[in-house]
Amino acid sequence: MRVRPTRLAFLLVLGAVILFGAGTNVQAGWVLVVAALLLGFVLAGLALPFLALRGLEVVRQAPVRAQAGQGVRATLVVRNRSRGIRGLVKVDDDFLGPATAVAGVLRPGQATAFEAVRTQARRGVHEGGTCTLRSGAPFGMAVAVRRVFVASPVIVHPRVFGVRLQDVMGSAASSLRAASGDTVSVREYRSGDPLRHVHWRSTARRGELVVREMEEPALSDLTIVCDAPADPDALDTAASVACSYAVEAIARGHSVEVRYARDGSPSGLKGAGPEAVLDWGARLRPDSTPVHRLIPDTGSAVCVLSARPGADAAVSKLSRLASGGSGVLAVVVRQQDPSPADVALAGSLTAAGCRVLSVPGTGDLTSWLRGSGV
Repeated sequence: MRVRPTRLAFLLVLGAVILFGAGTNVQAGWVLVVAALLLGFVLAGLALPFLALRGLEVVRQAPVRAQAGQGVRATLVVRNRSRGIRGLVKVDDDFLGPATAVAGVLRPGQATAFEAVRTQARRGVHEGGTCTLRSGAPFGMAVAVRRVFVASPVIVHPRVFGVRLQDVMGSAASSLRAASGDTVSVREYRSGDPLRHVHWRSTARRGELVVREMEEPALSDLTIVCDAPADPDALDTAASVACSYAVEAIARGHSVEVRYARDGSPSGLKGAGPEAVLDWGARLRPDSTPVHRLIPDTGSAVCVLSARPGADAAVSKLSRLASGGSGVLAVVVRQQDPSPADVALAGSLTAAGCRVLSVPGTGDLTSWLRGSGV
């Protein structure tokens, strides 16, 4: 905690010094008394703001998980743990964006709560934030400042946008499991069963409606390959694109594997649910591992990459994958105004037989992903 005198305090001290000098010269006792009172007033004004912050406890209440681009409701609780009266304190909180509150007079044990929606939450794992308490009460002679880190862990998931899988996986992208497989058994008819599933031979034999239970065709797998550039905005966009395709594919019943690099080595997340994928997206950090080391040899794939060293090797591997008949979508995370390297990478991927989607590294991706037909 630190206390900083204000301009008013310096002016009053100067006035007290002038009065003391004048009173000494003219031998006027009342002038000396006024000078002493001014100095006492200044000393009290310096000490009281310091005392106003002692014994105050700050606690923050926030959700465990949130999503970037959406408001995060957080509550700040200021409690007086001392035996004296405290308050008239301004609290500035930097947790997921700036927020300000003013705590009035607090009796011993009393607390006050302030709720606010933080609108600047960025993708990542946030352990908490710093609260700055300020008080100049009651005279404004000084401003006492106390900074305290308030823990409130929250995982901010990347933004998820609506995407379409048809151009990557073809007809296998459908979420409807058509009953076109082999008959594995029959059972009695239930209300709502389609009449086309009725097994008429068994129905005639049993004298009651019997329907076929079909073997559901397995949906094909999808591999999401995610590059991890050093630029924070591009990394956030890469995480959003990867998570958007992964969540959509999982919702449609596909088995999804997300491949990424961690600490210089290829890593993967396979068969996880949407929440685990989004947790991964929140924790994604920059990594210099070449993206071509993550691309699979077979199967449908969505590759999120950027124009950086090693991209040529990725183009070559994606070309081999596409030439084998697999559905391949390459999403190039580019600069806001495409650079020559961005344009060259997109051109190379198109020439390699990949479907290419170029998205800006910042901003809303809704029109880019949905408007692309993918």
